[in-house]
Amino acid sequence: MIKNSEAKKAAADKQFVGLDLRHGVHYEEVIKALGGYGELVTDPKDIHDAIQRAIDAPVASVVNVLTDPKIGFAF
Repeated sequence: MIKNSEAKKAAADKQFVGLDLRHGVHYEEVIKALGGYGELVTDPKDIHDAIQRAIDAPVASVVNVLTDPKIGFAF
């Protein structure tokens, strides 16, 4: 994933690979299938606790936070 600040530095005609994650893909399930900890977050008030659980997990972790795709890159 490319940070917004890095994307702004690039030329306008530059095609980015991996800029956006696909909507509807459950990345948290991928890590679970590999033996890790995964959690899907749909409510902003749950982000802090989900991240804490991921940090506390003794395995690799993914916190998949659903966001509004209409809000974000403003360039």
